[in-house]
Amino acid sequence: MATARKSHRIGPEPAKAASAHRFPAPGEFMIYSTPMFLIERDDQQELVRFEATMHVRTGRSTKTERGPRRVDIEMLKWEAVGTSKLLGGEVRYQLLKGMKSYVTGLTPAADLPGRMQLSGQFAFYLNGQKVDEHRGGASGLVSGIPPAEGDLFHISGKEVSVGNVKISGVACACPALGFAREE
Repeated sequence: MATARKSHRIGPEPAKAASAHRFPAPGEFMIYSTPMFLIERDDQQELVRFEATMHVRTGRSTKTERGPRRVDIEMLKWEAVGTSKLLGGEVRYQLLKGMKSYVTGLTPAADLPGRMQLSGQFAFYLNGQKVDEHRGGASGLVSGIPPAEGDLFHISGKEVSVGNVKISGVACACPALGFAREE
């Protein structure tokens, strides 16, 4: 059975709706995304598409010294799962600890679109075995909180090396609203 992976607010419901160009009221959100990682082994390469789920909590927005507003984001949970033919199985990233994360408006007149910066300590698993821990993150423009369909982010962090295998982040996108996966 296919299920839609649409990012959404978990709660609490805001007292009033925010305009499209303002940060929403504080709350918790479920965000779905599609990170892509490049896997290299010897002279072979594979681009692996992951399905990721992130649970975040936003705080109240504050004004920055330069004028735009900013909202802090607490990453509570994040996990991305993919399958690699080159590695012969499941590859998984999992958040161990969320670090300083936020969205900053681009101008004092409007919060959104804004620049998102997520940081955390992550573990990397291959076929259920933990093979690495490292710090990483994602950054990019978001058109809303939660990020909207088509928002695209750059993935940064340490390249994971396991023997003669290298794994590096490429990009992360919020999936199209019609995207569905088999459950």
